Parts: sequence; structure tokens; C-alpha cells
Amino acid sequence: MKISRSGVFHVSSAVLGRITNVKPANIRKDLSYVGEYGKPGYGYEIDKLLAVIEKIIGINKLQRVIVVGVGNIGEALLSYQDWPARGFEIAGAFDKDKRKMGRVINGIEVRGNSEVPSFVKKEGIEIAILATPTEITQLKVNELAQDGMRGFYVFSPIVINVPVGCYVENIDMISPLEFLVYRLKNKISK
Repeated sequence: MKISRSGVFHVSSAVLGRITNVKPANIRKDLSYVGEYGKPGYGYEIDKLLAVIEKIIGINKLQRVIVVGVGNIGEALLSYQDWPARGFEIAGAFDKDKRKMGRVINGIEVRGNSEVPSFVKKEGIEIAILATPTEITQLKVNELAQDGMRGFYVFSPIVINVPVGCYVENIDMISPLEFLVYRLKNKISK
């Protein structure tokens, strides 16, 4: 349920608890650390609460990112329409395949990998989404780190090593599926 778009202006900790599967008391306690935004019997003003959470997370302004690797996953990422609604803007797309260069996907022109250093420096971009083949992902992360990238969102099940001051989030699409099979087989609810 997207309460911010549902015409609801206030939400209680009980409703937030049902949505997130967190006890309402824990929600109230956690939110009290960021300020007094809720009122007993009234709840939280959704717009104000979202603004505070977005500021804490750092997505209160669009975070510009690049996509490296424009195969099936990269193309799907570029085609995704809700990036801005989630606080992100795809600023550029890069691939080593000359046949993909010059293609425009969702308004983004695919450029050659050799253009990454000048592009990220000129645009001040620090986050790369990597949809590259597993066998070259670590090498690509190393290159991007040298180009000044600090954040890596990697679609690969391998462990990626990054330099000090850099951060990585791995997206392993198969492990959650394996866990789902285990839950189904053993009838385990979340």
C-alpha cells in the first residue's frame, strides 16, 4: 500500500506497523529519534514524515546515477519509469559493445565505456549501477573507483571488494528465490 499516494494524509503507528511488520511501539520509539512528528490519536502527517525520512536517507533530492552494462538487465533498468519517484535519476548509460552505443533507451543515450571518466567527473556522479557479466564485475568496479565513483549497486552474486571510502550493495537475484522455494517447501511464513 502506497499511503503517500492513496489520499490519506495521516497515518498511525499501528498502520505503519501492519505495513512494515514492526510493532507500533518500536515505530514510535524509532521515529522519536528523528523528531516529534506524531500526535497521539492523530498519527503522523505523511508528507512531513516522508520528507524527514528522505532527508535522513539522503534522497530528498534526486541522486544521479549511471548504469554500466546495457544487456538485458541494464536495458530493463533504463526502461524503469519510477526512478524519479524513488529519488533517483539515470544520468548516463555505458557499455563496451559498439553496437549498443548511440542507442537511446528511455531518453538515455548509451555511450562507450571509455567516456565514463570524463562523464562522471563533469556530472559529479558518485554512484554506478553495474549490470555487467560476473567475470568482469570486479575489474569494472576497480576502474570506476579510480574514476571517482564511491557507490556501487551491483547485479552479481559475487563478493565485490571496494577501496576504503567506497560502498557496495550486491543484488543477488537467485538467493531470495532459493529462500522462497525453501519457505514454500517448509511452509514458513515471514
